Amino acid sequence: MNQAYLFVAMMLFVPLTGCVVDLPEEEIIEITTEETGNDSTPPDPNTDSDGDGIRDSSDNCPDTPSNEVVNIEGCSASQLETDDGTNNTENEEDNTIECELVPYGHCSGEYLSREDLSGLNLTGIDLSGASLVYADLSDVNLTGANLTGADLTDADLEDADLTNATLADADFEYAYLGGADLPGADLTNAYLWNANLEYTDLTGADLTGADLSDAYLSYANLTGADLTGADLSDANFYLADLSNANLREADLTMTYLEGTYLSYANLTYANLKDAVLSYADLYGADLNYADLTGANLWNASLISADLSHADLTNAYLYYADLSGADLT
Repeated sequence: MNQAYLFVAMMLFVPLTGCVVDLPEEEIIEITTEETGNDSTPPDPNTDSDGDGIRDSSDNCPDTPSNEVVNIEGCSASQLETDDGTNNTENEEDNTIECELVPYGHCSGEYLSREDLSGLNLTGIDLSGASLVYADLSDVNLTGANLTGADLTDADLEDADLTNATLADADFEYAYLGGADLPGADLTNAYLWNANLEYTDLTGADLTGADLSDAYLSYANLTGADLTGADLSDANFYLADLSNANLREADLTMTYLEGTYLSYANLTYANLKDAVLSYADLYGADLNYADLTGANLWNASLISADLSHADLTNAYLYYADLSGADLT
C-alpha cells in the first residue's frame, strides 16, 4: 500500500480518541486515482503518437501511416485534401477527385454515355474504365489519354486524335473510328468487333491479341503495326496498308484483303484459309508455315515471298507472280 492509500485509510479509521484502530486487512477500502477519476499526471507536450516527427499538439493528421513523408502540419500526401476542402483523413463522405473534362483530368470509371464531347481537348486524360457508350467523341483530342478497359460501344470517334493513347482491353464494338489517328496507340486485347476503322491511321499501333473480326479497315494505314495473334477473321482490309506489319499467328480466315499492301509483312503461322488476296502486294512477305488453304491469290504479287512450309492446298494462284518466291 503506497503512502496515499495509507493516509486515506488513517483518516477514515482514526476515532475521536485520536488513536489509530487496527482493522482486518480485508476490511480496508483502497481508494485509487482511477476510481476517483483524478489523474494528476499532465500530458507530455512532446508526444508524437504516429512517429512522423510532428508533436501531437501541432499535428493536424495524428494518424499518419508509418514511413510516409509529411508536411509541417504532419500530413502526408495521401491525407491531404483533394476534392472539397477537407483533409481526406477527416472526410468520411467524399474522398474522390472530381471529374473534369480537361487535359490530364481524372475521370476514371466515370459514366459519360451519350455525352457530347466532340471537339474537346482531352490530352492525357484518364478515362480508364469509363462508360462512353454512344458518346460523341468526334474530333476530340485524346493524345496520350488512358482509356484502358473503357466501354466505347457504338461511340463516334470520327477524326479523333488518339495518338499514343492507351486503349488496352477497351470495347469498341460497333464504334465508328473513320479517319481517326491512332499511331503508336496501345490496343492490346481491345475488342473491335464490327468496328469501322476506314481511313484510320494505325501506324505502329499495338494490336496484339485484339479482336477485329468483321471490322471494316478499308484504306486504313497499319504500316508496322503489331497484330500478333489478333483475330481478323471476316474483316475487310480492302486497299489497306499492312506493309511491315507483324501478323504472326493472326487469324485471317475468310478475311478480305483485295489490293492490300502486305510487303515485308510477317505472316508466319498465320491462318489465311479462304482469304481473298487478289491483287494483294505480298512482295518479300514472310509466309513461312502460313495456312493458305483455299485462299484466292489471283493476280497477287508474291515476288521474293517466303512460302516455305506454307499450305497452299486448293489455293487459287492464277496470274499470281511468284518470281523469286521460296516454295520449298
